Amino acid sequence: MANLYGNKLWAEFREKIISLDGGVCITCGRSRADGVVMQVHHKRYITGRKPWEYDTSDCETLCRGCHAREHGEIRPASGWQYFGEDDLEDLIGTCDLCGSTIRFVHHVQHEHWEPMGVGTVCCDNLTGTEEATTARRRLGRLKRFIVSDRWIYTTNSHEINFKNSMSLFESVTYTVNLK
Repeated sequence: MANLYGNKLWAEFREKIISLDGGVCITCGRSRADGVVMQVHHKRYITGRKPWEYDTSDCETLCRGCHAREHGEIRPASGWQYFGEDDLEDLIGTCDLCGSTIRFVHHVQHEHWEPMGVGTVCCDNLTGTEEATTARRRLGRLKRFIVSDRWIYTTNSHEINFKNSMSLFESVTYTVNLK
């Protein structure tokens, strides 16, 4: 079978699509002037159709890197979703993205990539959020609360005394029954 992408009709169609998209990658906005290779991506494939026999609306201009990401050849830079975490209780894990040693494994997934277990910073960078950082902060506060020396232990309950925000002289006592 001949290389269809070496055909003159493909070259003409390809340049038409790139021109329609303003000569820039529709994902990252870079162009040939930035030194990137421009490619045309088929949004869907139709059996028996040659690459130049598609409607222009079925194609889009992507740089080589964004095209590789679209086809799952390179890890996507965005579009990741956070779906949970595990505390390994010690620095015994490894971030699937950067390779650093981690204690907290944040699980992220992407529709075009395998799920990964990553550290806090990598999770926030991939998801474009601060979900992992917020979760770490919340857990740290909870652990400090639990080990506070303000807890008073009795036979049937644990009590903690807090200053009331309305008055420095009033306090509030919370009781946790152990029954």
